[in-house]
Amino acid sequence: MSSWFRSNAVSGADLYLAAKEVCSRLYIALGGSCRDEWSVRPYPGTAALSASNDTYANIRRFTLYMPAIPMDAFISRHEADCIMSYVTHEVTHAVYTDYAAWDRGVALGLSVLVNGLEDIRCEHRLTTDA
Repeated sequence: MSSWFRSNAVSGADLYLAAKEVCSRLYIALGGSCRDEWSVRPYPGTAALSASNDTYANIRRFTLYMPAIPMDAFISRHEADCIMSYVTHEVTHAVYTDYAAWDRGVALGLSVLVNGLEDIRCEHRLTTDA
């Protein structure tokens, strides 16, 4: 398995830069619009994704939330690679999630169940191109 990172210690700053780059490039490679915008923000838990529509500009804005790591802190390359796998997973949601179905599930109080089903569906589509 190849790594995005070259050194055995990865700074928080390098991890966040890599995440934003992977989000933008992978999203477009999987069929997302090059006009859509990505930002990366710290989050106290695991990775998460939020999406909003800017109907005036006719774009979608995605925010990837990642584990909060100080910019000058260092983690191992293995830890950074694990976090990047979450990044890849969240990008699949941006491309493959049916947001109308997601909104219905949230309205019915089924967001945890719907997210679990979407996780499997999105991973399947990524790995099989189905």
